[in-house]
Amino acid sequence: MATLTFNQKVPGPNALPLIYHYPTSRTVIPITINSGGDITGYTLEADYETLIFDTIQMDRGGNPNFSNSTQIGNFPKVEISGADVPVITDASTGSINLIIPENVYTGPILVGDQTNVPVTVVSLTIINADGFKDSLRQPLYISYEPDVVVGDPTLEPDYVAKG
Repeated sequence: MATLTFNQKVPGPNALPLIYHYPTSRTVIPITINSGGDITGYTLEADYETLIFDTIQMDRGGNPNFSNSTQIGNFPKVEISGADVPVITDASTGSINLIIPENVYTGPILVGDQTNVPVTVVSLTIINADGFKDSLRQPLYISYEPDVVVGDPTLEPDYVAKG
């Protein structure tokens, strides 16, 4: 069986490789944009949305395989604000920090079961000094940790089934 990555299953430009993420973690991902050129006058925005996949198998290396996966629903999009907005760390070299807030997914997770799997996609919008926009997305495989409620995400009140 062929292995499909998240970026092959949900195609689009400017996608970073999927990473594992614990719901209560706050992570900073350093990124260079504009090919390392000057980004003076740029502004950054970010939001995220959690998608639910019916099943995700693992390949022999333990990597998620989306070959037989179907997105069955999602949770509403959330704008990132406050201390978690992306930050330009060095405008002259195009360096920024994309901040993944804690609790990007707060619903239950089925432990040891690779069904109804939450994958959160953080979207970074880059607006240059002329007002042109580009986006970059960071997919997160949401992993179980002891602080998470064990259960089916599709039973949550704000879950929206794909219809």
